[in-house]
Amino acid sequence: MLGCIVVSGVKPTMLEFFNLYMARCHIRRSQVIALLLCLFCSTSSSLAAVSEPDQPERQGIAQECTELRVLLKEAAVRSIDLERYYLQYTLIANDGPKWRWLRYPVLQNTGASCSLSGHITALSERAKNFESPQNVSKRVLKGARVTGLIGNIVLASSSGIELGSNGLWALKNKIHKNDPGTAKRIFIQKLHGLDESLQLLDKRLAQCGTEPSVEIIATESKLLRIYRDWNVYEFAQFYADIKSRQSSNSLFYALNEGANCAEAVAYILLLKALKGSVYAGPSSICSLIDDCISLVNAPVRNVAHNILYKFYFKKVGSELHETLYNPKEAVAAECVKLQHQVATADRETLELVGQVDKRLSTYSLYNSKYEDYYRKTMSHLRYMRRIALQGNEAGITLSTGSLASDIQGALSYYPFREQNKTSNALGFSGATTAAVVTGANLYLNTRWLFRSMLYTAQLKREHRLPEEILADRLKTLSDIEQVINLPSKKPADSQL
Repeated sequence: MLGCIVVSGVKPTMLEFFNLYMARCHIRRSQVIALLLCLFCSTSSSLAAVSEPDQPERQGIAQECTELRVLLKEAAVRSIDLERYYLQYTLIANDGPKWRWLRYPVLQNTGASCSLSGHITALSERAKNFESPQNVSKRVLKGARVTGLIGNIVLASSSGIELGSNGLWALKNKIHKNDPGTAKRIFIQKLHGLDESLQLLDKRLAQCGTEPSVEIIATESKLLRIYRDWNVYEFAQFYADIKSRQSSNSLFYALNEGANCAEAVAYILLLKALKGSVYAGPSSICSLIDDCISLVNAPVRNVAHNILYKFYFKKVGSELHETLYNPKEAVAAECVKLQHQVATADRETLELVGQVDKRLSTYSLYNSKYEDYYRKTMSHLRYMRRIALQGNEAGITLSTGSLASDIQGALSYYPFREQNKTSNALGFSGATTAAVVTGANLYLNTRWLFRSMLYTAQLKREHRLPEEILADRLKTLSDIEQVINLPSKKPADSQL
């Protein structure tokens, strides 16, 4: 039949061709439909058999990522808690006794003014009777020396007040558990809590595969561990600076008080020398002791600060049994790696790791804020170092001048006691030098006070005060908490 149709020149349709073929082969239409259904069911079963094993695997990966995100979030909570604690502690420790910045220089200037007045009075009386030293009025000299004694008592009292205020401040912080020892103990406790969270996260990561989603969370885990090392490094810096600064400042006030007390004894002996010249020599010796202490005071304080800073910094590392390092470059490298992983990940991977783009933005926010903090802090630190260097140079220069003055006074008594004119000339020269030194000291103290006030006002206008910089970092931590949906509240175990 098929041949007839083709020969006849009539082209059959596909349906006619199919019907003729089934008729020739004696195949029923129902058999064909049944055969097609069997083939369809077999194909569907095969596809299902291929896809069914993938579904539990994807569910397992999703479950793993959910558990990892929970552990990652817990570690982030502890990391923020750790950093918030030592920043709050640093704010309290850097506060210091109230009004010290004004009280100490004002009292120092008051004492220096009294001493300068006494020197000028004595110098004027000696100048009037330079050729006849026997005519020098003892009443005028007594008044000048009493004025100088009052000035040195004020100077010694100012150092004693600050030394005592340091003790009271330390006692107050000890009572409120804001002292360095308590801060270090609480920091280590919180650090151990963070380490436990990171260890749980690493342990769970070791049980997972090498899927892209797991690799992204593993990079975040490593980044949190580097941030942990950064917190330890920064706390060690704060702790060492606070401890060394407190100790070196107390040493400075103690040496300053000792020097002023020695000078006060010298004035007392000078008053007795008005009745008997035998006391003039010992008075010069006491003044020399004052000059020697004043000469080394500032350098000794700086050396003590540097030695103590290194000691306390290493002490934190030894107690934690780890080597402290600055992980700034390591943080930058891990952030670049994480950004690359996120940029090259597919949509399914990003869904598995959660809101990684927000977490990545928090890392970038923290790094940029820290760079701003570091820049402002280093600018302030350079200014303070410059002022300290100027103070050291001025202190050494003034102490050297005062030492030369007192050496002249000692020479006027011991070798030339019987030669009135020579003794009077040496005494006059020494008194002139002492007056110049005291006047220069008064001028420099006043100048530094006003420069400090102007600098503080400038920092306040620019919001660059040390406490404002630390407060801005604390605000950054709160912002990060909001971004990653963490509870923004003070931890219950915080002592601050």
